[in-house]
Amino acid sequence: MSRLLKVLVVVMAVIAIVAVSIGLYVSQYNNLDIDIDTFQSSHSFPTEETIELDLVIVLTNTGSVELYVPPTTFDLNVDGVDAGPGKSEAVTVPAGGKAWATAVVTVDHDIAPLAYLALIDDGRDKITIVGEAHVDVGPMTLDFPFEEVFYMDI
Repeated sequence: MSRLLKVLVVVMAVIAIVAVSIGLYVSQYNNLDIDIDTFQSSHSFPTEETIELDLVIVLTNTGSVELYVPPTTFDLNVDGVDAGPGKSEAVTVPAGGKAWATAVVTVDHDIAPLAYLALIDDGRDKITIVGEAHVDVGPMTLDFPFEEVFYMDI
């Protein structure tokens, strides 16, 4: 019986260590900041009815562990109007460093006419991206919501 108890204690200790390690790793995502580099971001008009926004996303990791950010989807709003979905590429952010990812969003006049009109109207546009990064940690998928607001001249 004591042998079984020792095995059980060891198994419980291993489970506790794994749980604490996962918890510490997950908490490192609180050290991740997201910004849009509006000077590097750009726009183009691939057709007469569409505007393509090429957004440069800057991820800053103030933590002590390298973090992986998978491809992430988000919704884009222009001046409070839904402009459609976007997707950024995967990136690994070094500990104490920065990484850059790109996201391309096409705003189509037929799908999001109010957002399209807001973008082609003169002046700065308030652009909001709202989404969730889904990070796989072992057998679990963790969701990290984010929202970023910036201004862009089109």
